[in-house]
Amino acid sequence: MSIPKEIIREFEINVKGVVEGLFSGKHRSNVLGSSPEFAGHRPYVEGDDLRRIDWKVYARRQKLYLKLFLNESEVPILILFDDTRSMGMWEKHKRASIVAGMVMFAANRLNYRFSLLTLSGKYIPFNKGAQHLIRCFYETYNGGGRGDFLKGVFMTVSEIKKRVMVVVISDFEFEENDLQKGLNILLKFYDVVAFHILSGEEWDFKYDGKVLVDIESGKKVSISPNSAGYYRERIRRWANGVKNLVLQGGGRYSLIFSDTPIEIEAKKVIEAMGVV
Repeated sequence: MSIPKEIIREFEINVKGVVEGLFSGKHRSNVLGSSPEFAGHRPYVEGDDLRRIDWKVYARRQKLYLKLFLNESEVPILILFDDTRSMGMWEKHKRASIVAGMVMFAANRLNYRFSLLTLSGKYIPFNKGAQHLIRCFYETYNGGGRGDFLKGVFMTVSEIKKRVMVVVISDFEFEENDLQKGLNILLKFYDVVAFHILSGEEWDFKYDGKVLVDIESGKKVSISPNSAGYYRERIRRWANGVKNLVLQGGGRYSLIFSDTPIEIEAKKVIEAMGVV
């Protein structure tokens, strides 16, 4: 597959360049071997060795995490990527693609296998290596169209029967019942990391008296005068609801903005993945 030069350039600058800066001095090996060098954390699951729990992390987060080292068995990572139309607003899709690239780059650096499943139906099986990394990034960068969150969740469960980490990258603009059902299924079977992609314009909604177009349906939505505060509060309640659902199910959640400097959001990505 021939990857356009501009996409490779985007990856080199906004993914590799940024993440390598965060890794600098913390991880000197890019393969799993016999070294006991510390590599990060993962959530505790029943049956794990209690002696491996990092109690300092527990004191900060009130959740149990195990220390991981570079000589340990990998945990494969599936990226469930939202490429539906709502992600096209305010450059959310572009930021989501960069976040996916960062997750994949970190996984590849630690020699973990990873896979990509988009809500529009693209699936790239588990693999590792530079070519696999660029191919997956290209598929996230390409955009999408119509997709189904629950369908993506059911495909994940039907295809993957073993322990994996599922990284969901989305604005989570789905029907409430579908969203709750889908997240609860993922949280029941997998270690889940949710990256909630929003824009500052959504978070600080200021469109009093405007007419907006629903990018999913094409319908025009009139915003009544003096109602920006209502919509702003609604968006924030929705985000808080997603966060609570993920955290209560034992997952990890990070709110990522599409219009802030990528270096700021990159720190959130790496911290949520537990590799720095």
